[in-house]
Amino acid sequence: MIAVLVLGVGGWLFYPRTDPRFVGEWEFFEGDDTTSVLRVDLNRWGRARLYEPGYSILTSWSVSDGEFRIGHEPVGFMKQAMEVLEEQLSGLTGNNFQLSSSDSLVIAEVTPDEIHLEDDTPIARVEGRPSTERERYRLVRRKK
Repeated sequence: MIAVLVLGVGGWLFYPRTDPRFVGEWEFFEGDDTTSVLRVDLNRWGRARLYEPGYSILTSWSVSDGEFRIGHEPVGFMKQAMEVLEEQLSGLTGNNFQLSSSDSLVIAEVTPDEIHLEDDTPIARVEGRPSTERERYRLVRRKK
């Protein structure tokens, strides 16, 4: 009974916090660009596949505290171990694995067909002056 309780609580604590509105196939755009820079598939279990021309990357994703996070960043020994594992898995499978780094973006707006994201740090300078403007991104749901 105790083992079941420990496993249940542990599984709940470490299960990725995904948002069902994000699940699906998306095109990723930078700013107001009309050309997608990559395709993103997000599943409900927190796994992501990023498709760029010529290859794809397997990683994780989550949503927490108003931020969309792609990847996972371990520390210390685990970071080194994950980097070695990335190399080994990539060599064995031919896929690119991203297990030891992450990026997070602030969620600005979510609609059924678009998600608007912003970089969490302002652009350093615009025309030589400090700026509070942030890099903007869009995920647009792929039509089947």
